[in-house]
Amino acid sequence: MGGVDHLDRCISNYRMKNRTKKWTVRVILHMIDFAVSSAWIAYRHKMEAAGALKKDIFDYFHFRLNVATTLIYGVKQSQQRIATISSSDESIEDSEPPAKRRIPACMPHDSARKKDVRHMPEMVSDRIHRSKCRMPKCNALTTLLCSNCKVFLCFNGSRNCFKQFHEK
Repeated sequence: MGGVDHLDRCISNYRMKNRTKKWTVRVILHMIDFAVSSAWIAYRHKMEAAGALKKDIFDYFHFRLNVATTLIYGVKQSQQRIATISSSDESIEDSEPPAKRRIPACMPHDSARKKDVRHMPEMVSDRIHRSKCRMPKCNALTTLLCSNCKVFLCFNGSRNCFKQFHEK
């Protein structure tokens, strides 16, 4: 019963505080505590067997913190094992999530883009939301959007991609 007693002692040190009468929530929180405690015991035994120094092995509190930050922020592909990282908390907090790439809007069907006169140009006020002109062989950045097609098209003195797009 040594393992069970040790597990109960670990759980009692940093038990998740729950003030609920719902037995399902209490059982789920106990199972999470149980899983983290058993993972820490297995981690500690594995590190001791590998010959790691006592100062390099996380104590229970820091192990719980590391598990929580890993679940919140995720694990990078370049990140090594927990034991080899000396400052995992700092590296996770300093990193920024990758920038989201905008997926270009679908081109409308030919019949939809050529019919009616409901295609009115609409100016997008932000320079952040401007996009490339969707006319083939035109790479100009524009803030002009077709209100019906929802496609960015340029319109200036040298070229009128808006008109060409809706007539072709």
